[in-house]
Amino acid sequence: QFQLRIRQLGRLLPDSLHYLSLGEIGYHAHEGYIYLDSIRISPLHDGPEVANAYDIAVPHLYINGFDPLELLQQQQLHLDAVQLRNPRIFTRSQSEEVKRGLDSLARANLYELIEAYLQELKIDKLILLGGELMLQQQQQAPEEAFRAREVFVMVRGFVLDSAARAQPGKLFYADDIDVGMDASNYSFVLPDSTYMLQVGHIGLSTGDSRVLVSDLHLSPIAGSQAGLAPLSWEVEVPQLQLSGLNPKEWYLDGRLNLQQLRLQKPSILMRHQQLQPAFERNPYQVYAFFRQHFSQFSIADLLIDRASFREIRHPADTLRGLQLEQLSIRALGVKPDSSDFLSPDHLFYSRDVRISVKNYDFEVDELLYKGHVKELGLHTASKELYARGLEFVPQLDQATFFARYGYARDHLEFRLPDVKVERLDLDALFQNRSFLAGKLLLQGLDIQALKDKHFPEKPDKRPPMPQQVIRELPFALRLDTVEIADGKVFFQQKVPGLKKNARFEVSEMYGRITHINNDSISLIAARPVAVFNAQARLMQTGQLDITFRFPLADTSNAYEFEGRVSRMNLDEFNPLLEQTAFVFVTDGVMDKASFQVKADYLYRKKKAIYVYRGKMRMHYHDLRLQVIDKKSMFEEGQYDAKKMASFFANTFVRKNNPGASGRFLRVGKIYYKRELNKGIAGHWVQAVISGVRSSVGLQNKDQRERLIDKLRKSRQKRKLEQFQTEDAQISVEKE
Repeated sequence: QFQLRIRQLGRLLPDSLHYLSLGEIGYHAHEGYIYLDSIRISPLHDGPEVANAYDIAVPHLYINGFDPLELLQQQQLHLDAVQLRNPRIFTRSQSEEVKRGLDSLARANLYELIEAYLQELKIDKLILLGGELMLQQQQQAPEEAFRAREVFVMVRGFVLDSAARAQPGKLFYADDIDVGMDASNYSFVLPDSTYMLQVGHIGLSTGDSRVLVSDLHLSPIAGSQAGLAPLSWEVEVPQLQLSGLNPKEWYLDGRLNLQQLRLQKPSILMRHQQLQPAFERNPYQVYAFFRQHFSQFSIADLLIDRASFREIRHPADTLRGLQLEQLSIRALGVKPDSSDFLSPDHLFYSRDVRISVKNYDFEVDELLYKGHVKELGLHTASKELYARGLEFVPQLDQATFFARYGYARDHLEFRLPDVKVERLDLDALFQNRSFLAGKLLLQGLDIQALKDKHFPEKPDKRPPMPQQVIRELPFALRLDTVEIADGKVFFQQKVPGLKKNARFEVSEMYGRITHINNDSISLIAARPVAVFNAQARLMQTGQLDITFRFPLADTSNAYEFEGRVSRMNLDEFNPLLEQTAFVFVTDGVMDKASFQVKADYLYRKKKAIYVYRGKMRMHYHDLRLQVIDKKSMFEEGQYDAKKMASFFANTFVRKNNPGASGRFLRVGKIYYKRELNKGIAGHWVQAVISGVRSSVGLQNKDQRERLIDKLRKSRQKRKLEQFQTEDAQISVEKE
């Protein structure tokens, strides 16, 4: 049992500027530990004239595992642990002195300091707990100094021996060094005095070469150059992590090569401080910054995870600022150089960039509609752009929607589960604002529309034709192929006088569009024709094959289409016939049908009218119709009038096509005059239905009236008379 205790020690340090004092030092041989209390290194003169001053206070220091025999006999010192509790470290020095000191420490072989006394020094654990740190440069005011609280340092496997002199090994001769501190009271001004940087907690681990920073905040300094720049930034990062950092390589050689830089849930605010914000295509100052501070810089994996981005535009700007939540960016192989920042093969100085935005909402069309996309992404290496869960729906219910707009328009619901763009030309996209791609895939397209004809059409409404839309886009567009898989279109229309909505449905649609191009040179030289081939289920029963051809260079917007329909019951057309011909089918089967339509201008009496003309070949049998009086069909007492009109219809329509002999096929005439205030989909339906009416014998109004006159003069006159009443006569003449 040996104990040694010495109190009140002190001595002048070799620099003759600082004094070392110890309140008490003790040694317990049986337990093998040394303790030191009230350690203090203080300057003899504490004033601004002192270039390098240190004020260090350590209340308690413990050394465990001290063996004096090992030290005396073998010149080896192996300690289990060295622990400093609640130290307070204050330094004030010139920046040049700090740099020289760090350079000397980084390049020094620490073994040279002990080799005259020890062959080996080992410390299993060196621990600093609850410390306080203040680092002040001589030209700084005390409030500008770096301050940190709750400083924690853990050094594991520290070894100094002759082998360490030849091969220094890991940083500071230790297997691992963990450092942590609370720096929330410190603000750092960037060298150009434009931005201020604040951090919360800083952590470092040399074992896995990792640096962890929490609560990082970058903000512009009021009145600085940043406050006057076209753009200013404000960034908050709850957690930033560096992996693969080699501090010695970075400090000595200026090489900063990271395995990963990860920003967790950052918040980014971009503020436009001018009406026309300046956007630099090639910001060389980014590369210049790295060249100024690093001889080499690279990041193998840069990850910005679930960021929020908000853009605030100038008050006089009419454009709305962009706002994104759950924005993620992953850049692989980041290595800044003098190339274009937006070079497609090296976008953001990276080998590959993957950008995704989740749960993005937007509003359009006078706030009547809201859009949502579950995920939007871009891969630069594979040149792919994708969207998942895209939908576009009204914000109002149907009644409020129509009443608010005041005119007949589509209450549209648009859903697209999966969209993918392949072979996207990133160079054209980022530098020329053009959209050039090899393929656009639309998977699961679902369009549902409802139109209320109780409201009038808007007088100045002029829906554009397809070629016109493509030509007048504000950007260059080229799509080699557009593919539609498993699409669906369901259209309904409320018609005055009809109890049920008129409807048209296409499902299980698969199609391809080729040669979409609005380049002015291509339109003149190649005169491309966009072709749309599609197969779909019509009204849930028949198989529809249809082809459209759109000459994109034709400024008259002429085009043509043709199609075939497989066997289906004719009563499937009732939702359309009730609206357009005011009849519905009670019986009949269509075996097959084909049609050819051309849409262009027809000149009559020096006046050009846009019409749809063509032929309908429809094979059907056993057709029977019933007429609808749209003014009185729901009024009681009008059954006889409907029955009489239905009799007329079934008398003059052709029940079988071809006829009974099967030799003569009646070819229907397609003729429909374009209504300028209606959309193109309505034109297609009306044109085809005109061919159906013509094929079965339901012609235009004049032809029907002539047929009724013939009936009155025929032997069927007696059958006619038994149904005649004054109201019925009026109804018959009108129909």
